[in-house]
Amino acid sequence: MASISHQYTADKYVTVTYEISWNPDTYTENMEIFGPGYGSHYVEVYDSLGIKIFSHKYGGTSHNASISADGKYVFNMTCLSPEWDKNLRFHFTVYKVSDGSLVYEEKFENCMREGGNGGVQTISGENSIGYGIKMNNGTSKDFRYSRGNFMATFKEFTNVDLILLHENEQLKLRFLDGTFKVVSIFDYYKIVNLK
Repeated sequence: MASISHQYTADKYVTVTYEISWNPDTYTENMEIFGPGYGSHYVEVYDSLGIKIFSHKYGGTSHNASISADGKYVFNMTCLSPEWDKNLRFHFTVYKVSDGSLVYEEKFENCMREGGNGGVQTISGENSIGYGIKMNNGTSKDFRYSRGNFMATFKEFTNVDLILLHENEQLKLRFLDGTFKVVSIFDYYKIVNLK
């Protein structure tokens, strides 16, 4: 059976993810299920009139596909390997809604279990898409689409646990030790031109 998840963006779009996963040999010694196995998923995006404006099939598992508030791009972080694998692999993609073309992708290896996340955040009425991936060595890579710009981290902040949008183009970083630091969004991200 498929599991279905959805996200709303700016009350203009809804992203629906249909995920099919199966669990071959995923039981622990106590017969408890240990994470998702192999899978694939299908993402559809609808506008406020219920018209489908995007659809794409992905390999791997994901629950967090989302669309930018301007309706131009669909973002997704996909786990390409079963979560019991020693080398967890994730694949981050950005597709252009208008023609379905892939405009950005990056693959990651040796990731943390539950290391890929993302979705829509809102602060001061602005919708921002944020995705991140955490590596086993404590480093992370983060992406954000905000105010019509696609950005990726270029400074290496280690042991960042959470990134929150803050006022006046600032980010509030929470580190694994529980401390916080406020930085400029441009001290953390660089703008990346999409194809």
